[in-house]
Amino acid sequence: MTTACASTCTRRDAAEHFQRDGFAVIGSLFDVTEIQILRQELDRYISRELPRLPADAAFYEDKADPSTLFRLEKLSWYNPLMRDLLWGDKLMSVAADVLGDDPVPQNMMLFSKPARVGSPTPPHQDSYYWMIDPIDAGTTFWLPMDAVDEDNGCVRYVPGSHKLGMRPHGPSKQFGFSLGLLDFGDDDLRQEVAAPVQVGDMIAHSGLCIHRAEANRSPRCRWALGMVYYGKRAKYDEERKKAYAAKLKAEWEAANRI
Repeated sequence: MTTACASTCTRRDAAEHFQRDGFAVIGSLFDVTEIQILRQELDRYISRELPRLPADAAFYEDKADPSTLFRLEKLSWYNPLMRDLLWGDKLMSVAADVLGDDPVPQNMMLFSKPARVGSPTPPHQDSYYWMIDPIDAGTTFWLPMDAVDEDNGCVRYVPGSHKLGMRPHGPSKQFGFSLGLLDFGDDDLRQEVAAPVQVGDMIAHSGLCIHRAEANRSPRCRWALGMVYYGKRAKYDEERKKAYAAKLKAEWEAANRI
């Protein structure tokens, strides 16, 4: 089956695409120089700062091999440049537009699919992890540090799925994404579109929009910053979230990934 590709929109049209499809691929939101600066800072952070941070600041496909870095957690907690990006006017204004609410930054991560070993991302809805009310009061921004296509694991979306509420989730057996859709099937695959992106593009997607990604089987790495914003109206159970985070940490430690 040939997968259709999502269209790119301008910054001005992002909210319209987001409301219609559940996601918006915003072309050239950043210039290449801005992304190069972020990439250089990430390299510096990994080599100089990460070794001094708590073990759960990063985890790996193979803990014994640093080149298999799978995710960096809490970047905006530990790095001033990343914090400035998360709270900066450019992203805050996009978040306000797509959420229709005052945005409240939550978290920033690096999602990595190392060349030839990057695992697939199971189909899921981010709001299931967030445990927020209302369930549509959050968005994820996905900012690539590399050109991303179908060969190295671009994100794939089911357009309009954000309008149909929360689908049932359960254990995915995929490390790093402990929960996935239980009923993802052929109808979803027929509707699915791939979202290849160039350096400087950014994707904004609803916490209810179903998405996934294939493994990276290419010789190229795939780095992307993931940034989460809730609308001011969002409510969540802090104790429940802490309990879930502690459970995940225990699983990662047991798997020798952190």
